[in-house]
Amino acid sequence: MSTGELLLEGLVVTLFAMVIVFSVLIIISFIIRLQTFLVAKVSAPKKNVKEEILEPAIVEEIEEEMDDSDELELVAAITAAISLYTNLPESRFSVKSIVRRNDNLNWRKASL
Repeated sequence: MSTGELLLEGLVVTLFAMVIVFSVLIIISFIIRLQTFLVAKVSAPKKNVKEEILEPAIVEEIEEEMDDSDELELVAAITAAISLYTNLPESRFSVKSIVRRNDNLNWRKASL
C-alpha cells in the first residue's frame, strides 16, 4: 500500500467513527428529552388539589440578661472560632466591647 492509500483509508475510518459518535450523541439527546417529558408529565401537580395558605408565625424575642461568666464564655467561643477560621493564634485577637445588635440578619432567618 502506498502512502496515499493509507492516508485515504485513515480518513475514511476517521469519518466513519465521527458519524457513529455523533449519531450516538443524537440518540442520547432524544432519550434525555423523552425522559424530561415523561418526568414532567408524571410530577405535574393535579388541578383539584387545594392549596393551603399558611400564616407566618409570630416570633417573640426574649431578651435575657447575661452575667459576666456567660459573656466570658461567649467571648472565648467567638475568639476560638475566629482563630480556627483565620489560622492565627488567639493571642493576636483582643475583644474591646460586646454589643448586641437586633438586626434581622439572614443567618437568624435561616435558623428559624
